[in-house]
Amino acid sequence: LKSDVEKLLAINASDDPIQVNLFASVGSYREHLSQRVPEGMSRPALFVKGADMSRVYVYKRRGYSTDVRHECTHAVLHNALPFVPLWLDEGFAEYFETPAAQRSGGSPYLKSIKRSITFRWKPNLQRLEVLEDLGDMHDEEYRESWAWVHFMIHGPQNVRQVLSDYLYDIEQGDAGKPLSARLAAVAPNYNQLLVQHLKSWR
Repeated sequence: LKSDVEKLLAINASDDPIQVNLFASVGSYREHLSQRVPEGMSRPALFVKGADMSRVYVYKRRGYSTDVRHECTHAVLHNALPFVPLWLDEGFAEYFETPAAQRSGGSPYLKSIKRSITFRWKPNLQRLEVLEDLGDMHDEEYRESWAWVHFMIHGPQNVRQVLSDYLYDIEQGDAGKPLSARLAAVAPNYNQLLVQHLKSWR
């Protein structure tokens, strides 16, 4: 997963350890978190960036490997970058939680968004960019965050370059303009391009 994230996003994560804690049941998971990260008890899986290392907490359930990939993506990103905007952090995690062979076209989000486009769904990146609390991220926000990440990874070259430049600037400690402004500078119709990209993706 680390290699996939680094290669696709052209970033370099440190080799700082990532400790994955896998619990046999939701009960043992919540009992452990109640003593260490009580605010995370309601979540089915959790990433915590500690002073000594990153920790991922997951309990065994159907599809828990998806949880592992999702939370470990956060850990890899935060071992590579000084910060990641909330929506982008979650968008990357949603993208990389899918098994590698299915990432470009196998996410259930793709079919869901294609259906929504039929009913005139309109993306709004600027709305996502102001979100700062994980509690503000709901199914729709996760889905749209995934959509923007897919577009910036698989879309036109100028759009892919915007993402690459943005991550480089973050790596240097100064993100500067938000992604919406950067996209508008190279493709003023970026919202329509996103919709067309997803509508025609196979």
